[in-house]
Amino acid sequence: MQKNPRIWWLCGWFPANSSPLAGNFIWRHAQAVWRNFRSTELILFHFPTYFWGQLPPKPVGDEWGEWVIDTRYSLNYGYRWQEKRSTVEETKAHEVNSGQLKWVDSNEVNSSNAMLLYFRPVVQFRSKYLLSINFFYYTFIVIYRLMRMNALLGKPKVVHLHVADKIGMPFWITQKLIWAKVSAYYTEHWAIFGTPVQDRYEKRNAVFRFYYKKVWANIDVAASISVFTHQWMQRTFHEAKQMIFLPNVVNTEQFKYNSDSFSSSKDFLHVSNFEKRKRVLEIIAAFQYWKEYLVSENTEKVKLRLVGADKDLLERQLAALVDQGFLINGKWQKIDLHDVNLVWMGKLSSEIVAQQMQQSKALILFSTAENAPCVISEALCSGLPVISNKLAAIPEMIIDGENGLLIDDSIEDLVTAIHGIMRKDDYDRKHISIAAKKNYYSENVVTELIQSYKEVIDGGKS
Repeated sequence: MQKNPRIWWLCGWFPANSSPLAGNFIWRHAQAVWRNFRSTELILFHFPTYFWGQLPPKPVGDEWGEWVIDTRYSLNYGYRWQEKRSTVEETKAHEVNSGQLKWVDSNEVNSSNAMLLYFRPVVQFRSKYLLSINFFYYTFIVIYRLMRMNALLGKPKVVHLHVADKIGMPFWITQKLIWAKVSAYYTEHWAIFGTPVQDRYEKRNAVFRFYYKKVWANIDVAASISVFTHQWMQRTFHEAKQMIFLPNVVNTEQFKYNSDSFSSSKDFLHVSNFEKRKRVLEIIAAFQYWKEYLVSENTEKVKLRLVGADKDLLERQLAALVDQGFLINGKWQKIDLHDVNLVWMGKLSSEIVAQQMQQSKALILFSTAENAPCVISEALCSGLPVISNKLAAIPEMIIDGENGLLIDDSIEDLVTAIHGIMRKDDYDRKHISIAAKKNYYSENVVTELIQSYKEVIDGGKS
């Protein structure tokens, strides 16, 4: 294998202080590859946008570590990952002894295995009349920066594109200019493919559809988070691609089965950003209908816990909703956001979210746009059954009746599922957790991807 081979990740989304959760699933994949592929140097690239008058965003760390400024290549926007771990072995196994932690610099673990980040913000104009100028300026700047880094560091062995939003066009043009013989991988997380949302792929402008098609045509391997997305792209772009299955990574030290917590679990749980496409109002309506017409003496104290955002967001959505309710089974169900059976949890850390999952009856997801939701993976690793509609890759994650319930896209079906899981809950939660951990544990997730990387590094692109 080539000494110190470099793998470049071009990240369309990435966690920053302006949006800490944006692209956190990409960051989890990066951590998993870095921890389990010690004979390479992983360099992440992200070019976030910000408007004139705003402070440019900066990368943020997490419970595992932080980004520190790195000047080895005289970069103004270079960072190196510094991880909080006691040993390399504990890092790989995700085992943390909170009493014996120390900072482990990614450059000290192995001199050929630093994980670097080139985080270069690109300024944009706020006016909607300058959208085209913003797009072409962004494209030009990113191509220039990539070519400059290529000249400074040398050509990478692999370029892996994650989410082609914005960065797809620069990737394709740079590939044509200097990376024709560099192996190209592509992972897409966006929920605009094959879902009925208003801003879905088919409704996007011609330029957007053009560069997505070019990206797909010029990659060698699609490291897809779901079979659904991979097959949709093959059908849409009329070209088959080699697929590596790359599901989302879950921190299984946090999201795990806890028998003591589950023994008394009664409440339902919803976790999201409360955007309109998450259909939280419909979930509340279904829950309140169930409480009013179907609840029994044993379930009258059951509550719906809502995690992820403030109630104000839903109050604005409700104000815009005609008659502020929904018709369910022929009865009009008016939504009451002040219902004592609704528990507003707000934004919580991942550690507290994991505890909520361990203490709940089931997770409810009822969106109009998803791909392979991280929250479902986390719930299953916690042993929590999931109620969800049959959308995108969700049927790949939920086995109906075994680790949750798959329902059709109606509030009536959601009511039936809530009632059914309260009447008969015979799920083997420990088994759900064990099976999910096999699918979403970091080392298991990236094994096939790393093996593919190694074959490319050893043999090169033909």
